[in-house]
Order: sequence, then C-alpha cells, then structure tokens
Amino acid sequence: MSRLISYVLVFIIGFGVCAGIYYAAPPHAGTNAALRTPAVAEASPTSSATKTAGPGSTIFAVAKVEPSVVNIDITGKPVEQSSTMGPFGMPFFGGQPQEIVPKGTASGVIISSDGYILTNNHVAAQTSSIQVTLHDGRRFPARVVGLDPRSDLAVIKINAKNLPAASIGNSANVMVGQWTIAVGNPLGIGTTATAGIVSAVRSPFDIKGKIFPEIIQTDAAINPGNSGGALADLNGNIIGINSAIASTNGGNIGIGFAIPINMAMDHAKQLIQSKTVSYPWLGVAYMAALPNHPLPAQGALVSQVMANSPAASAGIQRDDIITSINDHPIDEPEKINYLIMQHRPGDTVTIGLWRNGKTLSVKARLSQLPANLENAQGPSEMAPSPGGP
Repeated sequence: MSRLISYVLVFIIGFGVCAGIYYAAPPHAGTNAALRTPAVAEASPTSSATKTAGPGSTIFAVAKVEPSVVNIDITGKPVEQSSTMGPFGMPFFGGQPQEIVPKGTASGVIISSDGYILTNNHVAAQTSSIQVTLHDGRRFPARVVGLDPRSDLAVIKINAKNLPAASIGNSANVMVGQWTIAVGNPLGIGTTATAGIVSAVRSPFDIKGKIFPEIIQTDAAINPGNSGGALADLNGNIIGINSAIASTNGGNIGIGFAIPINMAMDHAKQLIQSKTVSYPWLGVAYMAALPNHPLPAQGALVSQVMANSPAASAGIQRDDIITSINDHPIDEPEKINYLIMQHRPGDTVTIGLWRNGKTLSVKARLSQLPANLENAQGPSEMAPSPGGP
C-alpha cells in the first residue's frame, strides 16, 4: 500500500486524465529565420542496434531516440493544506494547517546540443526546482526558459554541452496507421519505450472546452510521467511531444495524445528567443448556425465581432456566415481556429462570407492576440459556444 501511495504522490504535478494538448502548424515561411536556432548534435543509434536492425525497425528507432530523451524530477511550489488526513484518505478537520510540497516526474526531449530541452507546460509550470537526468546517468539542475500554457509546451535549459539532440521529423507527413515509438519516464520508473500506431490525426480537437487545431492520437502506451517525452517514427525522428491521455482509470487505456512536432519546434524557437509565443487573432466569436437561420451549404455563423479587431476592420458583421479562409472551406465551425493558426500576426487572409443570400470576399490582416484574451478557450479566437460568447 505504501508503494501505491508513493506512486500516486509522485504525479501531483505531472499528468492529469484528459489533460490538454495543441496543434501542428508547419513553421511559417519567412519568420523562423529571425528566431534563434539552437546548435544541434543529432543523436545516433548505438553500434549494437545498427548491427542488428536498420532504419524502419523498432530496435533502430528506440536506440536512436533514447539518448535524446531525459527524465525530469520536479519539486513544486509549497501549498497549504488546511486539514490533516486520517485513515483511508478521510480528513481530520480542525487540524493544524500544513505545508505540502508537491513532487513529480516527467520527461523531456533534448532539442539542442547546448542544453535546451522541450517538455510540457504542465510539467515545468509552478515549480521551485527541476532536476534533469540524462540517458547516460548524469544529473543537472534546470531553469525554465519559457512557458506557453495555451499549447502546453515549455522549454527548460541545463548547463551542458555536446548533448545528443533529437532528430526532428515532419509531423505534416504523419499518417494514420503508421507505427510509432513513445519514449519517456512513465510512473517514474526510468526510460521506457512503447510501440503502437497513429490511431488518428484529429483536426481540430476539443479537450476540456479548448479547441486545438491539430493533435496526434496514438495507442502506444502513455502513462503519467510520459508527459514531455518523445513520439517518434520508425526511423527515430521525433514527430510529436507526448502530452495527454484519455482514461477511465488514470492510466493507459490506449488513447494518448501528442503535440505535433512542427508546431512544438516552432513554439520552442519563439520561447527561446522571446520567452513567449505569438498567436494570431481575427476577433470573431462563431458557432454552428441556428436552425432557423438561412444557410449556404457550409460555414460558421458569426455571433459577435470584437471592436477594433481585424474582423471589424475587414467589414465582417454579426450574422455573417464564414464559408472559407484562403479558399479552404469551413465544413465545421472549429475549422476557423485551425486555419487561422496556420498564420502569424501581420499575415493577411482572404475570408469568404455569405451575407443576406450573397457571397462576399474580404481581406483581414491578423493581429496579435490581446493579453486580456490569452485565457480564452480557443487558441486563436474568442470561444465558440452554442449561445454565443
């Protein structure tokens, strides 16, 4: 029983059932060049693995990925508990308040030879100390470089050189049914590899009311502690950062989610450069059209246009139907977020509208998401809801 209790306590910070994840937008052309690109020393398979198996095998992939995956031990910021706990987890009310220091274990992926590590925001946020253990057993303290709660991504840094950086793949090429390897630190037991297939590439995807433009679903076993670890293809290239599970019991039931690596690396570069991630904003709230509302074949009903927003400047009006963005059809309302998230603030998009039985086309120059909307449900827009915002 004591071992079971210790396992439960280990994951107070690390991983929640059906926790969040985000999207996979390819790096935006012409922008990443201005961002700091860390030096890379790519990890290589061990000689024994190379002799027994080549690219395209699980043995090769694990041997290539494992050196770039780290174990993370976290000490959280102290929290005060107002009652003491008695037998069977029942509280003794009236006891003296006591300070609880949460601890947890998780995973991370080395993305540069000079010590930058990509992990989850829910791993690195609200911590008082972070310790990183490399695959070769060396242990280093880490500092937080940048956090992005909206995409559940974080970058941390250790003071080390010549590290085996991961080989980065292209999540735009991920296909349902392809084999994947998940490498991480499940349940704090140490580096572990599991295999499975890509079960789905969901675009967009709703987790706890937040709309993520894209997510990779896999049946490779992912458990608490895998947060921030690698999802790789059989050539050992990282295609995602493991971030969440859907579960009825708090553990793996074959439904895990990973943040696509294209978006993760794009955000990591921004966090390294400026400690923050820049999100585009159109400035509309939208929903599925009401039953009595005249509709074209497809689209999303604009329920509100924010003042001084790009949408307002472009002439978009309440009760317009958004039918397309850059000629991509809006076959479901959440597609708006997905398409907007392919861009950066300052980009101009062409928006197809249906208004009073007529088709229109307007251009909107996207702006930076305002600070007062950073906690909105959607990653780029005011939150869509059946009754409006």
